[in-house]
Amino acid sequence: MDPTQQPDDLTGHIDVDGWFGGSGGHGDVRMGTWNRETQPTKIAVKLLRARGDSLQKPARFAKRLRREIKVWKQLKHENIVPLLGTVMCYSAHSEPGPSIPVMGMVSPWFENGSLLQVISDSGKHLTVLNRLQMLGDVAAGLSYLHSKGIIHGDLTGVSTANVLIDDAGRACLVDFGLSFIKAEFEGTSYWSSIMGGAIRWRAPELLPPLAGDETDFKPNLTSACDIYSYGSVMLHVMSEKIPYYNIGHDLSVFVQILQGHRPQRPQSPLLIDAYWEFIAWCWDLTPTSRPSAEMVKMSLVDFIGK
Repeated sequence: MDPTQQPDDLTGHIDVDGWFGGSGGHGDVRMGTWNRETQPTKIAVKLLRARGDSLQKPARFAKRLRREIKVWKQLKHENIVPLLGTVMCYSAHSEPGPSIPVMGMVSPWFENGSLLQVISDSGKHLTVLNRLQMLGDVAAGLSYLHSKGIIHGDLTGVSTANVLIDDAGRACLVDFGLSFIKAEFEGTSYWSSIMGGAIRWRAPELLPPLAGDETDFKPNLTSACDIYSYGSVMLHVMSEKIPYYNIGHDLSVFVQILQGHRPQRPQSPLLIDAYWEFIAWCWDLTPTSRPSAEMVKMSLVDFIGK
């Protein structure tokens, strides 16, 4: 790694709390304190769970993770969570044996939590403009990532906090690329690694056919997949209903998606025809027919201005 692009090693300057700030699909988030010379700063430390192949091939795992960290370090945008540095920690794992050292990724702590939390806790206080502005932030962050050739790959509304809300109420993206590291080193297929809710936000082309072997299925992740997921996020934000809200089991959702059935339109006074039609465009079954992230961003600018 080019030393000029290497993130700061904050080991020795970070106190990591013993409790978890959250446990998402890609690892554990611990709250901690960065003991800076000016003043202590609350931070978040993301630790990928060490299990499966990551225990057997730690060098390969570390190399793959460093590559993702290098990409993150280079990103500078108001709607992207910044990488402050890295720290070496000991990560607990479910396999027998001692804990192993693992590199943690240090980012600011977002007191407001995730977009999901804001919608769940403060939904009745959010105006249409508030919601559209947060969606505009997500679109701006996504457009920036795509302009750098980066696909997020995990834009969902489940417990994994990959859209965070800062003190100014601005939405910021995080966790891009981590879903594939997790699948690669846990020895799981990509689609099986997202079962547990996230499948409701996934583009249909990322799922294996019913008659296929999911362990051999290699999804073709493109920027259009992010756009499909964005449409699902917009549905959630504008209606406070998750995709396929009327279907309880994820396996049933999986079958519905493979049969070409899109989520039903929820009854919500906020989800007007213009928004629903835009969401449906993001969900086009032909990936190349979906809008680009830049088009999504400009569409949200138009919605906000009306």
